[in-house]
Amino acid sequence: MLTSLLPAISNAAATLTDDTQVHASPSSKKNYGKSPSIRVNSDTLTGLLRFNLTDSLPDATTGSSVGKAVIKLWVKSVQKPGAIDVYRITGDWKETTATGTNSPQLGDKELAGAAVETSAAGHWLVLDVTQLVKAWLDGTADNQGIALKAVFGGSFVMESKEALYGATLDILLTTGERGAQGLPGPQVPRE
Repeated sequence: MLTSLLPAISNAAATLTDDTQVHASPSSKKNYGKSPSIRVNSDTLTGLLRFNLTDSLPDATTGSSVGKAVIKLWVKSVQKPGAIDVYRITGDWKETTATGTNSPQLGDKELAGAAVETSAAGHWLVLDVTQLVKAWLDGTADNQGIALKAVFGGSFVMESKEALYGATLDILLTTGERGAQGLPGPQVPRE
């Protein structure tokens, strides 16, 4: 009798509900919520993304069930190479009303210095946010989304959900160990 101790694995894709960019100036009242692009640069623009986890995951999913979680961003163009830092958002915001004036509060930096080279244009940029997704699922952090901040002089344009290739949050779930293999079924004669 063979036994299998490999975890059961499944994939889930969380729904992108809100995405926009905000200007760094607190006096900026422009909202970019319906824009087909999210511009991020070191000087003035920060991208905001929020995903709904409850629609795509089984009920009562906890952080211990997450093997890996990655955000994929379609890089439309790179004006200047640099890197992206990912921050946890701790304040409430909405795609249709977020501006520099009411920009949400940012919390901890979740990922530092994800390189964005000129060659990234026309490709997916993949950002590992496993620990943050685990915290959201365990209730140790509110899911207000993430902020994308360019660093090292970077300036990039990603597609928003209003375009063809909006961001995705892909979650690999491991549901524990499999039990022992059952007894073999009856032998059926072949013709």
